[in-house]
Amino acid sequence: MSIWNNPPVGFRIMKQDPVAVAACLAFVAWAWPALGEWSLIAPFVLGHFFLFCNVFRLARGTELIWAAAFVVNAVVWLELSPSLLGIVLTQLPVTIAVIGSTMRSRHYRGILADRLRREAAVRSL
Repeated sequence: MSIWNNPPVGFRIMKQDPVAVAACLAFVAWAWPALGEWSLIAPFVLGHFFLFCNVFRLARGTELIWAAAFVVNAVVWLELSPSLLGIVLTQLPVTIAVIGSTMRSRHYRGILADRLRREAAVRSL
């Protein structure tokens, strides 16, 4: 059976992840003098990418929904009243929604997937 037909479940970490984190931290250190707190958008987005790809293992379409919502959210906040906190606080419900819907999916393969599947099987008896 192919790994593509039956992907492994649970948390995963890839070799590139520490490199991405180091690059993100270097960017924040480099950009902070010019951008200040706005340079923290990079770790916010990277942290979500890590959650979506490594912890909760969202489907690509769900990641794209989050990304589109983030872009719209950021543009609206930047136009109305530039506020990093506003962007973060209004994006978090989107994050919770996409993670919650993913975890309830029968195709969920992220952290605790085995346990959730067992519990769902017991409930269906």
